[in-house]
Amino acid sequence: MDICRRVDITTKLCDVAQQRNCEDMIKMFQLELATAKNDMNRHLHEYMEMSSMKHGLDVQMETCRRLITQSGDRYQNYICIIKRIWEDFFTSFQKQSI
Repeated sequence: MDICRRVDITTKLCDVAQQRNCEDMIKMFQLELATAKNDMNRHLHEYMEMSSMKHGLDVQMETCRRLITQSGDRYQNYICIIKRIWEDFFTSFQKQSI
């Protein structure tokens, strides 16, 4: 009976130790989960900031493109006007010399 009792006590002690080990592991996993959640929230916040900055830069780039295109169009219009004036002048000069 004494041996059975020792085996029973040893089994219970092993069960208690294993339960404590499991509880410690659960606490460790809960801490790691909380840390991972905090990291994810921080990364999400950083992503949102970067996305907002990218959108602002995209808007600025599109504005610059439009300004460059418009100024290029105006430049082309000026060239066309100067070309017409030059052609008119040259044509009138040719008519006078004939």
